[in-house]
Amino acid sequence: MPKFKTTVHVFRKPAVLNPADGEIRQALHKLDFHGVEKISAGECFMIMHNADSQDSARVDAENMCKRLLVNHVSSVYTVESVTPCQ
Repeated sequence: MPKFKTTVHVFRKPAVLNPADGEIRQALHKLDFHGVEKISAGECFMIMHNADSQDSARVDAENMCKRLLVNHVSSVYTVESVTPCQ
C-alpha cells in the first residue's frame, strides 16, 4: 500500500478570539515588523499514512479532522497537500 504525507492546517474561526494572536502581533511590532496588521496562530499536522490512492489519503485526512483533530465549534481546517512518499 502506498504511503502519503498529508499536511493539515487548523485555525480558529474568525469570530473566535485567540489571545495569542494579539500577543504575537504586539511582539512583532516591538521587533520593528510594523507592517503586520493581523496574524492568526494555528496548528499544522503533518500526517504520514498509508492509503490506496492520493484521493483516498485525502478522504482519510478529512475524516481524521472531522473525528478527532479539529474542534468544529471553534476551528476550521484545510487539507493543504497530499503527496506520495518515496
